[in-house]
Amino acid sequence: SLLFPVCRPSLSGSCFRQLRYLLRRCCKVARCGNTFKLGWRGAAVLNRLTIRCAAAIKVASVRGGNANMTDNASPAEIIAISSHVVRGSVGNRAIVFSLETMGHPVWSLPTLILPWHPGHGPSTRIVIADDQFAAAIDDIVSSPWAHNLKAVISGYFGGVGQVAAVAGLVKALKAKNPDLVYLCDPVIGDLKGLYVPEPIASAIRDQLIPLADITTPNRFELGWLCGVELIANA
Repeated sequence: SLLFPVCRPSLSGSCFRQLRYLLRRCCKVARCGNTFKLGWRGAAVLNRLTIRCAAAIKVASVRGGNANMTDNASPAEIIAISSHVVRGSVGNRAIVFSLETMGHPVWSLPTLILPWHPGHGPSTRIVIADDQFAAAIDDIVSSPWAHNLKAVISGYFGGVGQVAAVAGLVKALKAKNPDLVYLCDPVIGDLKGLYVPEPIASAIRDQLIPLADITTPNRFELGWLCGVELIANA
């Protein structure tokens, strides 16, 4: 697997800057005049999301025959699987907006629905039931358009059953198209610890990471997945 915790994929400079600008507009934390003030936490999230999307675009385009990945390269068709928030621009709200604005057809599958980011206060969690989620995955795999998919991106999960279903999806799509790219963003925690139940984190580690072409953990997530405490980025 390719690991992109802190580095930038070699997407063409103008493409990368455009993607980062669009994500910056999408992830507006605070606005003052015509500028956005993200702060270091917001900037870190922005950089991570930019890297995640750019990596999938780059690798999928290379495998699809556009090895140079110029600004005129044909866009990859991508399925994004993560949380959906009613208010805010995180999870699939940010991924889908940025990729579609770049011209990429995106299939969006939510794992759960939240009124807002959990860090903004308590709210109702609507988790897609495992059987319904798995049934939707089966529909995607058997659809007449599945062969068009060039990449899969997964992020935040609401249950262990969802992780197993996505593992099945990746295996099935790779069987149809061995060049398909799977990017796993293991959204499980930060320096404060795990913010998903440990069974979900373990399922991501054991079932999805081995299938991933690219994975984008933060420092805490990388250490947890590897079973090693990392005290610095170096």
